[in-house]
Amino acid sequence: PSPIIKVVHLPSPPLSPSPFTLCIFANMGKAFLAFLLISSTWAVIDAIGTKQNITVRGQLKCKNKNVGDTLVELWDKELKKDDLLKSFTTSSDGHFFIVGHETQISKIHPYIRVKHSCGAKPDCTRVTEIHIDQMWIGKQKDLAFINLEKGDSQDSDAKVVNKDECPVKG
Repeated sequence: PSPIIKVVHLPSPPLSPSPFTLCIFANMGKAFLAFLLISSTWAVIDAIGTKQNITVRGQLKCKNKNVGDTLVELWDKELKKDDLLKSFTTSSDGHFFIVGHETQISKIHPYIRVKHSCGAKPDCTRVTEIHIDQMWIGKQKDLAFINLEKGDSQDSDAKVVNKDECPVKG
């Protein structure tokens, strides 16, 4: 007679995760927690912050000529990095009308930035910044005519700053 061989299947031991697998799950957990923290922070700012807006209009001039098809940007001045609220390209006769919004706890510090060549040194770009008083938040500010060459506006309470950005030679 033949011997009877009985095959017994033993359960395999449970797989233990490798240190690499544990590291991935730990980092995913940290990333998820960071995502939740950032999301909830923005939600709190939106909840307790105030949605602020400003409308600015005007007309760009250079040597008494209209400056059309020029990019006008509306910014909010911040401590580290300024926020672009809105951009607009002027009409062919230099007019612009721009509305920007921002939700934050403190008041916005709006200003207009225009890059152009009017009155700039050769091979340079002139940047004109027009800082707008906070009293205009929630209202419309009419800057009237903005003389890009001289860096002034018909509006007496607008602070206008001109600076040239030139390529570094060397």
